[in-house]
Amino acid sequence: MNMREFCLRLHRWFGLAGAAFFVLIGLTGSVLAYYEELDGWMNPQFLAPDRPDQAKLELATLAERAQTLAPEVQVVEATWRNQGRQAEIRTRAWPETPPAADPGFDSILLDPWTGEELGRRTWGDIRQGWTNFVPFIYRLHYELALGHPGMLLLGFVALGWTLDCFIGLFLTLPRPTTQGNARAGWWHRLSFAWRIKHPASGIRRIFDLHRAFSLWCWAVLLVFAWSSVSLNLPAVYEPVMRLLTGYAPPTMQAKTSAIKPQLSWSAAQHRARALMKQETSDQGFTMHHEVMLRFVAEQNLWLYRTHTSRDVLDRRGASDLYFDASTGAFQDFRLPTGEQAGTTATSWLHALHVANVWGWPWRVVVALLGLTLAMLSVTGVLIWQRKRRARLILSGDLLG
Repeated sequence: MNMREFCLRLHRWFGLAGAAFFVLIGLTGSVLAYYEELDGWMNPQFLAPDRPDQAKLELATLAERAQTLAPEVQVVEATWRNQGRQAEIRTRAWPETPPAADPGFDSILLDPWTGEELGRRTWGDIRQGWTNFVPFIYRLHYELALGHPGMLLLGFVALGWTLDCFIGLFLTLPRPTTQGNARAGWWHRLSFAWRIKHPASGIRRIFDLHRAFSLWCWAVLLVFAWSSVSLNLPAVYEPVMRLLTGYAPPTMQAKTSAIKPQLSWSAAQHRARALMKQETSDQGFTMHHEVMLRFVAEQNLWLYRTHTSRDVLDRRGASDLYFDASTGAFQDFRLPTGEQAGTTATSWLHALHVANVWGWPWRVVVALLGLTLAMLSVTGVLIWQRKRRARLILSGDLLG
């Protein structure tokens, strides 16, 4: 068996094994390019009417408001959502709460201007009905709605997808020839791989769709494959990126977990702003707006996320400031770009993957790419079925 035959078998069997996953990932990814818009459209009751002339409440104030509304759970995060028309307050069960005492929600949605409660839900739990349809699509896309095992499975699928991108590219290359002007003939034959011939038979059209779209979308497909590895399988992504770019993944010194922060929400937000002001002065960047304030109980830290001039993301942000939840002492600050090549590359991969860069044109591209991925999987299976049927007819195992 030569190299080409070996690669063809790998490509065929990986495509067949992963076809169902790719159809699911592609279709759900197309939906998630418009996650907030679709979630808002399906749940208008969770969106507050826009009040451009009225100041919003502080994130800390909204978190404290939610804690008053739901004392049976612990508020751990406050985040701006849906272009600022919604404050999402994430909660967890108090550590001393019996496991069977399920409050029935882990998210409280508030009006950012008044603090009025808009609704509650357990994010992604489809058993609660249509209010969780879009979050459930997110869970399917990211972890097959199976939690950590599903995330790992999709991580290995993404790793195989990354390798298959290079195998598929190799298979589109014409076989070398020694007849005539070999170099010119090779390039001429390669140009046919990028075309969808017309007129053509049904199976020829399917093959052209599969090969040509794979080539035209190759670079973008590779970006999504490798970024999927970064999201689902960091144990593979980080060593490879360390080798290629010197990437140093963020690490946080282990701390003793805490049930409650000693700094209140208001005190934490005040401290976060003071620390951020110092960082912008020392490092020469601009903070645009706040995104999130979270209590990281496992490490007894506050996380203050903002959107800054070093961010790649359009609609949210990933400039993260950490400080001690007991003393307010600075712990760490992470900027998405401008510090090391590996971090910058990872930030761009993430932003491209979640369709949160370059505005609406890239979101359209991502939505279409998801449909293309599903189409490539389906056409790959159809090509295999047709070739298998032809082999069986030739061998006499199938009549007709």
